Amino acid sequence: MDGLFRIILLSVALGVSSFAVGILPLSFTFSAKNRLQLSTFGNGLLLGTALGVIIPEGIEAVSSPNGTPSGSRIALSLIFGFTFMLIMEQFFAPHSPSLPPPRSEPVFQLPPLGDEVTDNDPDAIDMENLSTLRHENRAHAGHLTQSIIAHPLTLGLVIHSLADGLALGASASGEHGDTSLSFLVFLALIIHKSPTALALTSSLLSTSLPRAEIRMHVAVFSFATPFGALASFFLLGYLGSRTGNWTGVAMLVSGGTFLYVATVIQPIGAHSHDDSDAVPSEKLDKVQRLSLLVSGIFLPFVIGSLFGHEHGAGHADH
Repeated sequence: MDGLFRIILLSVALGVSSFAVGILPLSFTFSAKNRLQLSTFGNGLLLGTALGVIIPEGIEAVSSPNGTPSGSRIALSLIFGFTFMLIMEQFFAPHSPSLPPPRSEPVFQLPPLGDEVTDNDPDAIDMENLSTLRHENRAHAGHLTQSIIAHPLTLGLVIHSLADGLALGASASGEHGDTSLSFLVFLALIIHKSPTALALTSSLLSTSLPRAEIRMHVAVFSFATPFGALASFFLLGYLGSRTGNWTGVAMLVSGGTFLYVATVIQPIGAHSHDDSDAVPSEKLDKVQRLSLLVSGIFLPFVIGSLFGHEHGAGHADH
């Protein structure tokens, strides 16, 4: 029950905080540099959590009873997580799709000069109806364009968020779950999702979607990770009670997804796409970028040490 209460509490906190941050652009304006700083720090946190917390914990969880790690199981789990995100990113990535050609408006032919135009003439032009038809065509084209951009954008981020939930659910499930591990994963996710939520809302605002629909998109994105966390928690509990402990495999898979997000989707190189389109005053120099990345990478390990989380501390009996 302790693990269930913990996962519910963290999931609700993660969903509510992500939604609260996501709707801020509806009322406030954030500079591109501030979003970039938060995104860079969150990227470092993902790397630090994957390399320093999730993967070592997963290796210990899948180790055989005599303490010997199963190399093939570890490798396959990491590769599966990385490849899964690669496939999802190729099919559901929030790239700007090509827009369809605009709808052609009906062509009305003017009557020959000299002919009398009467109200009963079927070929006569009703200028009011023509104006209305054009307005409806523009409105339909605008709504179609908004949907074409907004729906794939939200869907791609929701797929990523569901995969993120696997790490949080695995950290609280099974006999290996502990509070400090769950908190570290929660911290990495909440900082990682905040700039993503801001970017999603800013992108949706540029499509001129109604604000009510924008809030709906942000809500779906925000609560995708909590849903994934709860689903993985119950699924891992079911599998663990019937076919052995799958928590370690799930943590290694989620570690692979974290590595993909941190190194491919949000590359850590000096010329990542995060600031490629920013004006010079809004870009981060090398010192700022490295400082944010390195501090983010080491923070999970430092927090784990302060909370007394040591790999192997709960597994001595194996």
